[in-house]
Amino acid sequence: MAEHLLKEEHTQFAYSAVTLSTETEPKSYKEAMHSPQTEEWQEAINDEKNSLIALGVFETIRRSDIPKDQKIVGSKMVFKIKRNEKGDVTCYKVRIVAKGYSQVPGVDFFDTYAPVTRLTSVQMLLAIANACGLELEQLDVKTAYLYGDLSETIYMEPPEGINTNSDDMWVLKKSLYGLKQSGKAWNDKIHDILTSMGFNHCTGDPCVYTYNTDNIYCALALYVDDILLACNSEDFMDKLKADLKSNFNIVELGPAKFLLGIEIERDHGRHTLPYQSLTGSLLYAAMATCPDITYAIAQLCKYNSSYTQTHWVAAKRVLRYLKGT
Repeated sequence: MAEHLLKEEHTQFAYSAVTLSTETEPKSYKEAMHSPQTEEWQEAINDEKNSLIALGVFETIRRSDIPKDQKIVGSKMVFKIKRNEKGDVTCYKVRIVAKGYSQVPGVDFFDTYAPVTRLTSVQMLLAIANACGLELEQLDVKTAYLYGDLSETIYMEPPEGINTNSDDMWVLKKSLYGLKQSGKAWNDKIHDILTSMGFNHCTGDPCVYTYNTDNIYCALALYVDDILLACNSEDFMDKLKADLKSNFNIVELGPAKFLLGIEIERDHGRHTLPYQSLTGSLLYAAMATCPDITYAIAQLCKYNSSYTQTHWVAAKRVLRYLKGT
């Protein structure tokens, strides 16, 4: 009986693998138009172009109107199949990206740096939220880079499949994925919005913002387009989310559960994070920057489902070690 179930399970897995491999992501527009999912890809292309138009990302210009000393940046389409945890297709996504490698430094772009919050800042925010009983929610900014304002004039040739007239070019008014300066342009944009709302960014981490006025405390950590919110006022948090939605396309993900590879599970009664969350955070640190604790964490993780006070003490000892190194 067991052998029969094993064979059946193996067959189902093999079938799933074949299903996933038969629906591959096109590498070009021509490949997408010759695939069995032509209609789905064409609809995704139209959605992407319409979103660029709605956000005022570009204006159309004739090639003959572009100054001869100006470089025209190329572009392409990136095709992506979104799947759920079972491997089923949920949507077809197309993104128009600039070929930023063809940009000229000092002409097409200047500053390109864009900060993101530190992992230690996220851990600190989680600790404060649990200690103080703050509301903890997560937001996602859709097409974040498209909101950035450009200070440079950039001319771009639209990708194949967008234009019917080969003489039509684009002059970009907003940042676009692929441009060297897009990350910084987006960061500058959301920084201006948050500071106009009364937030101050921390000197130790420029992507952590705090609001502390009239007994209302709110902290915000920004990692590119992922936002983690911690606040002691539900009304203020609702107002903040409404203000952000008036400027960006925001998706509310509800109570924070997963961020930067960290699974978040809260015990509101004890104001603590479970043992599994602690070992998970330590494991992330071991893989990222602290390989010297790998063996200790591997031993602690063995008891994730049956830990005792002894294991808690050992885990906190690792934290003290990290604090002192």
